[in-house]
Amino acid sequence: MKGVTKTIMIISAVVILAVLIWGIIGAQQAKEVGVTCEMGIGEVLCWTWHTNLVGEVQEFFENTGDAVRDISE
Repeated sequence: MKGVTKTIMIISAVVILAVLIWGIIGAQQAKEVGVTCEMGIGEVLCWTWHTNLVGEVQEFFENTGDAVRDISE
């Protein structure tokens, strides 16, 4: 029984660590202009995020610049 309990504790610790790391990565992404955090805790952790209108406009101009550069080459 001790082995099963130890295994469950290790798996639980790994899952919690993975969730925390994903939250930290999301928080870093959400700090960028054009990205909004959908689900998180303040500015410290963010688990889901999306590109907002500002980010979509930025991507449009980047893609347009890339297309113009490709055509001119």
